[in-house]
Amino acid sequence: MVLEIPGSRQDSEDGDFDRISNTSFNQAMEEPTSAILGVCKRCFINPYIHVLGVAGLRPRNIDSRDCLTALGHIQSAIVFCFLITSYVLQFLCGFRRDRGFTAMVPSTSVWIHVRHLQRISEITFTYVVPSILHLFGYIAALTVFRVVTNEQFQSLIERVFIVNNHYPRRLVTSCWMYKLIGLLWLLGSTCFVVLITDKQTATSEWFTKLSGTNQLTFTRLLIGTLFVQDFIQCIVLSSYAVQCFLLRHFLRRVKEKLLENTIDPLEWMREMTEFQKLLEHLNLQMSTPVSLFVILNFIYFLSGTYYIAGRGDFAENLEVNLLEVLNCLMWMLGILLPLHQAASLTTKCKEIQSCGHEIRIRPFLHHHTSTEDLNSVLIYASSLRMSAQLLKMPIKGGHLFGILILAAVILTTFGMCFPAP
Repeated sequence: MVLEIPGSRQDSEDGDFDRISNTSFNQAMEEPTSAILGVCKRCFINPYIHVLGVAGLRPRNIDSRDCLTALGHIQSAIVFCFLITSYVLQFLCGFRRDRGFTAMVPSTSVWIHVRHLQRISEITFTYVVPSILHLFGYIAALTVFRVVTNEQFQSLIERVFIVNNHYPRRLVTSCWMYKLIGLLWLLGSTCFVVLITDKQTATSEWFTKLSGTNQLTFTRLLIGTLFVQDFIQCIVLSSYAVQCFLLRHFLRRVKEKLLENTIDPLEWMREMTEFQKLLEHLNLQMSTPVSLFVILNFIYFLSGTYYIAGRGDFAENLEVNLLEVLNCLMWMLGILLPLHQAASLTTKCKEIQSCGHEIRIRPFLHHHTSTEDLNSVLIYASSLRMSAQLLKMPIKGGHLFGILILAAVILTTFGMCFPAP
């Protein structure tokens, strides 16, 4: 016979009710986070991984095994073969990315070895060096996205979406805007290639010996392979811009939470430590392919602008010259987009140093926070030295403006003093 203590049944029911209530409350608190992560994966991460898969930079299925992984490697090899084909076709057809079709400039030297050296020099700096820069940029991007990055970028996206839990769809739209800018750059570059091949004719010795059908076939193949070149660069540069945007947004939201006293100072320091890891990944890994592509674009921009500035028949062949101007603008956009994003991120990194001073002058919001915690935040924030880097050099807005001024001065001087070839 079991004796039932009075009130024990009621206490048991109250305990069960409390456990059920706590479970329901926890589920209710977890549902918004799950919904936000669902929007993040469905609207951005999964489509983004598919885009990387098309470029051969990452398997389309992040959980792939064996067969799908092998197919991903095969696709990367196919893209690699397309790039090699495009480099060879550019040389055989005499197509330059800074101006279109052009023939080798005959040497006027009477010395055979001088003529031979000039030809080797032109081939090296016109075709070999740009091709090597682009190929190394693709290999570096392949290493970052397929080997090094792993889940780093996905973790960054999810963390930023959780911090910005009120407007996830607005954040998705902002991320895709940078992809749209990259797409517009890709369309502009492709339009130049298509139109310039229609307005100009290849004059290389190898190309002129082909039949009309073979010339058309190789021209179309050249256009397709150049599209692959630009597509790879578009994906890498726009991905860098998205990462810079997400890091800026993460800093802004964490700073707002600290100033509004909606985050514990110790938790804020943990968030900043995590941010430093993400920034280090951006500076040490992602910046490598971006730096190579920026250097390549800068070479094309300087060469193309110098060529246009030195021409005296701009009005005589207006359509071709306007296309070349459009081409230079495309290369300029390929330079400014990553540099501007890096400079903006550096500015946000500098602003975070003032967090400690700002919370000390807001006594009403932080009157429940101990003086020791406030001093810790002040010292920690003041000691932060963070910046976005390319080629291990901090990128700042003032430096970017100085580079543009220097480039303008050099181009104007060359255009005035030296006639273009």
